Amino acid sequence: MLHGVVLSDLHLFTPRSRGLDYMDRIHDAMTGADALVLNGDIFDFPWTKLPDIDMAVDAAMNWLADLVRRFPESALHMVAGNHDCHQRYLDRLLPWVEATPNVHFHEYVLRLDNCLFLHGDAANYTMSAEHLARLRRAALREARKPDYALKMLALSHRLGLVMAAHRLAFPRRRTVKRLLHFLRDYDPAALEGVDHVYFGHTHLPFSGFSHEGLTFHNTGSGIVGMDFNMLAFTCNDADPVPLRTFRPAPDLG
Repeated sequence: MLHGVVLSDLHLFTPRSRGLDYMDRIHDAMTGADALVLNGDIFDFPWTKLPDIDMAVDAAMNWLADLVRRFPESALHMVAGNHDCHQRYLDRLLPWVEATPNVHFHEYVLRLDNCLFLHGDAANYTMSAEHLARLRRAALREARKPDYALKMLALSHRLGLVMAAHRLAFPRRRTVKRLLHFLRDYDPAALEGVDHVYFGHTHLPFSGFSHEGLTFHNTGSGIVGMDFNMLAFTCNDADPVPLRTFRPAPDLG
């Protein structure tokens, strides 16, 4: 049996993030775990509070390296999100992944036995795999937001406006239907044998929501005013289950 931990949406190194406050909890949860799944938007390069994206990439790589040093026996799986899908980061990350045992990168979907993981940005509306790939390509070279935009977003969080917008945009049943549409387009066999689907992105944490014979879980967010929902999972096999090779052109990285 493989015992793992999954989390998402820390949005580290942004003004709205409380992600670093959760590090003791994350380290405690990883003690004795076989795997950690970072399910997207762990970092947020366009909205970084650091002076430029290169500095944010340095901070991200140092954060990951520290995690691997602390837990060298645990597998680390990273699923890309819409805010940490940036070319400068991928240029640093992918060679490091290749050279680092037990570290794995997944562009869209990770499946471990009966557990499936994806970031969840396919739930913004009903979309195909190619549509999501186009959105991700557009994000690869997104510039850092100006300081006034960072301040306005932080204020919107404090006033509860962002949370209200998320609640309107992502009712559970509609959200999981959109995810299923994407997954079936991504790979018609992706859900065969799957019992649990873990995702983030919406920043609305829940666990145990049943739909079409599957159980869905959302890992919340490490953002100010939102709830962090790191979850434990258990599955039978340690190796990722191969899915259909989906290769939009050009590939990430």
